[in-house]
Amino acid sequence: MSSENSSLHAVSDSMGMTMPSNTPAGHARATALAAAGRVEALPTALVEYRSAGEVLVIGTEEEAALSVARQLGDPVNVAVFLTSLSNVVPFAPPKPASTSSASEHDVLVLSGPIKQLSGCLGEFSVTVPGGRGRDRDLAEIAGLSGRHFDIVLDLLESPLIQRELLPVGYFAPAGDEAALARAITEIPGLVGAFEKPQYFQLDTAICAHSRSGLTGCTRCLEACPAGAIQSLGDSLSVDPDLCQGAGVGATACPTVAMADRCSG
Repeated sequence: MSSENSSLHAVSDSMGMTMPSNTPAGHARATALAAAGRVEALPTALVEYRSAGEVLVIGTEEEAALSVARQLGDPVNVAVFLTSLSNVVPFAPPKPASTSSASEHDVLVLSGPIKQLSGCLGEFSVTVPGGRGRDRDLAEIAGLSGRHFDIVLDLLESPLIQRELLPVGYFAPAGDEAALARAITEIPGLVGAFEKPQYFQLDTAICAHSRSGLTGCTRCLEACPAGAIQSLGDSLSVDPDLCQGAGVGATACPTVAMADRCSG
């Protein structure tokens, strides 16, 4: 069998088709399949992340958190936040930690409870309690001009974000030394601009989630492992930054309102 015929059969087999190619119709089908196999399916939209390398390391023990922070090194800039598991330690203003021979730079250390952590690579928002019952933005307190952290390394045994698929730029080794080592290796490379496909397509006109304030289908909401789908009352919203293309929402959707736009 020639290499051309072998490739035609490979394309046919990959699509689950077996058909004779020794007839005019069969040859036409084989030619069309070969042409389809040479076409690269490109996504119709891209999602962009931009990171300046502002890293927040969250932990409970200062020495351990500083040790990790200093291993990160250039080109990232690291701040450490020490949080209380009981969530009652008063918020303390930033202070520079003493330097060691492991780094030429001071590491900013802050402490107190964290009320909320959300976002993804380049856009992590961290909220802490402020005075007089008002919340404050941790990036602002830390003096970051961008008003956000780009990357979060969560050293807590019980990570602040609990999802099957964690946001891009969020690392939570949860006591796993191998996972921590991988995070320390990967984080310095997350500086710059990055792109990924927008994996989903949502047709709200045929979505069965809700009508007239009555909740209907919630399959994709319950199934999404990345927490990217939110209810807006009578409609749904999908966060393209959080969606990682697992395809679970599209698979769970009974009306095909949610579709995987990158599937071939």
